[in-house]
Amino acid sequence: MTIRLVAIDPDTIAFGWALLENRLLVATDVAITPYLPEFKGHVHYVCEIPEDRPGTRYRKNDILALALAAGRIVGCRDCTFRTPTQWKGQIPKKVHHERMRGVMSTAELRVLDWALARVGKGSQPEILDAVALGLTELGRL
Repeated sequence: MTIRLVAIDPDTIAFGWALLENRLLVATDVAITPYLPEFKGHVHYVCEIPEDRPGTRYRKNDILALALAAGRIVGCRDCTFRTPTQWKGQIPKKVHHERMRGVMSTAELRVLDWALARVGKGSQPEILDAVALGLTELGRL
């Protein structure tokens, strides 16, 4: 039986998603909010949800818009929600993404790098965070 996890890094315009099968990254991309691709078989979903952290540059309205986007993307799917503090703590993105690459296989890195090469620089963090969230949810990161 194949175990599938889809990790979602939401945003209001386009969001990142990553599909992991049997703990390995097999696909990742960006999609237009709220259009999450359909995945065959039983799938568990994990999605980041925003949080209001003191000292951050985010306004409350931005946090609310992001939370609504997450809800629109997930819809009625059975999903686990994680705040950034829960899944990556205070680790800077660059450091976290370097650690992520360090635990990935050569085949997974090919999938990731192919997806990153296909999107603009502005969408790359969405993909990277979706992959990192999935790996963290599986205990690999």
